[in-house]
Amino acid sequence: MRLLIAHEHVLFGEGLRSLLSTETGYEIVGRISTLRETLDQIAVLKPNVVLLSAELAGSNLMETLREIGARQAECQVVLLGAQDTDDELFEAFRAGAKGYIARATPVSHVLAALRALANGELVISRAQTSRLIQKFRLQMARPEPQPSVMDHLTRREIEVLRCVAGGATNQEIAQQLVISEHTVKIHVRNILDKLKMKNRGEAANFARRYGTSMTWTAH
Repeated sequence: MRLLIAHEHVLFGEGLRSLLSTETGYEIVGRISTLRETLDQIAVLKPNVVLLSAELAGSNLMETLREIGARQAECQVVLLGAQDTDDELFEAFRAGAKGYIARATPVSHVLAALRALANGELVISRAQTSRLIQKFRLQMARPEPQPSVMDHLTRREIEVLRCVAGGATNQEIAQQLVISEHTVKIHVRNILDKLKMKNRGEAANFARRYGTSMTWTAH
């Protein structure tokens, strides 16, 4: 298993690399502490597993997961984090994550999780599985917004939503529309409020589902 460790805390990342290096069957191809370098080095180092800090990716976590999949299709991403909120877990797995390991997890459990991953299993606890199933059931039961709700968006908000649906980050949207990143964040927040959605992942999925078949009338 070729592992790339991507964590913003050098000491934590080095400690994890040291521990895994003593185990048979693991090759640590790199230890990186910035998100940009992580994305750039995936195609070069060709890991088949990335241990990615959720905090390192921050608000761009879902876009990061999709971009890793686009750059190295066979690469599996396991998130490392201090907490695992239901929303974060649900969206992360939808975006392609193969597991979530809390920072407080004992080393023996980390090794067991990686062995499970090698066998094609998701790295997820029973408690997490139960919560994700409940989350999925709630989402299935929630009435879908109708395409007509897009009528409440301004022309600029529609432009931003189209970029979000295409997987663009806030920085990329700012560059495409020639506006500031702060302005993009305001537009995204307004879009979520108007569509009554919790996060940009939901909005992107909705836009991709209806965007080619409905008429968006901006005010």
